[in-house]
Amino acid sequence: MPASKTRSGIILGTPNYMSPEQIMGRQIDARSDIFSLGVVFFQLLTGELPFREESLNNLFYQITQTTHPSPRKTNPRVLKPCEQIVNKALAKDPDHRFQRARVLAKYLRILANKYRCLKSAKGKRD
Repeated sequence: MPASKTRSGIILGTPNYMSPEQIMGRQIDARSDIFSLGVVFFQLLTGELPFREESLNNLFYQITQTTHPSPRKTNPRVLKPCEQIVNKALAKDPDHRFQRARVLAKYLRILANKYRCLKSAKGKRD
């Protein structure tokens, strides 16, 4: 069975988007959702999942034990601040992630505003 499928009664959630603490059966909170958002953000930036394996055991090992690849290696056009946001969202330890979704949203808004300003300034020069 591919790792992207959930077997009824065995796993609650979509395995590729599960946080390390969810996989390990630990207490989960909003920071687990922030990890899942980090997976989505990585996928939006690169077109790929950060953790991919055919077996659930190997996938769970990757999620809980290995560092995700650099989004900039997959897509060199990814801005350094985007990579930093992904790295913080995908931290293995929930204490090292964004502690609240609103804080993550704040950084994304700041980044979007700076990008718009840079793009606007470049358009004026051309």
